[in-house]
Amino acid sequence: MAKLNMNLILLIGIVVASMEFQGSKAQNTHIVGDGFGWAVPQNDGFYAKWASQQTFHVNDVLLFNFATGLHTVAEVTKEAYNKCDGQNPISLATTGPAKLTINTPGDHFYICTIEESKADNSDQVQGSKAQNTHIVGDGFGWAVPQNDGFYAKWASQQTFHVNDVLLFNFATGLHTVAEVTKEAYNNCDGQNPILLATTGPAKLTINTPGDHFYICTIGPHCNFFLKLAIKVVG
Repeated sequence: MAKLNMNLILLIGIVVASMEFQGSKAQNTHIVGDGFGWAVPQNDGFYAKWASQQTFHVNDVLLFNFATGLHTVAEVTKEAYNKCDGQNPISLATTGPAKLTINTPGDHFYICTIEESKADNSDQVQGSKAQNTHIVGDGFGWAVPQNDGFYAKWASQQTFHVNDVLLFNFATGLHTVAEVTKEAYNNCDGQNPILLATTGPAKLTINTPGDHFYICTIGPHCNFFLKLAIKVVG
């Protein structure tokens, strides 16, 4: 197995207490990372901070929101967690979103076992036109970023052509992707999109040159910079 990129591994350690109510056991669902989901964070303390704000009990459920194929979630030993070693996990979920029930008290450790995702920029001949696939946000995917320039920086490093494909990696129900006008993009208005994809991951083919604008239509996500503007050449 290839060595995992330590700087791009998702990991979280939690401490679980036991709790019972009159002979029955309570169950709470914790959405890991809240609205951010299970994605590559932009600082190493993100999930530790999230976990410190929760109280976990036996029979609680951890909901890991991620797009299938972009991430996984593996429960591992403390040693494997410290080494980012996903070769012999206690359990492994490869389909997102994933719900994991906590069955025992004590320490539990979770990591992503996938290396950094990279856009596949190899040409695929379709008739006489080349097609490249751009994975929006690379390994971070399509999620609420922690700064307003994240997707602008990503787009500045790409060259987009007609017939290229934009791959938006997100968990269904957590985000959407809508192509909108420039005015709607500036106003974060998703009421009358040019097109709307609600199931992730979503592949959108670029059909025309010029400026294209994309936003998430869920809640205030667009206002929190989940939006993308690109310029397409012929």
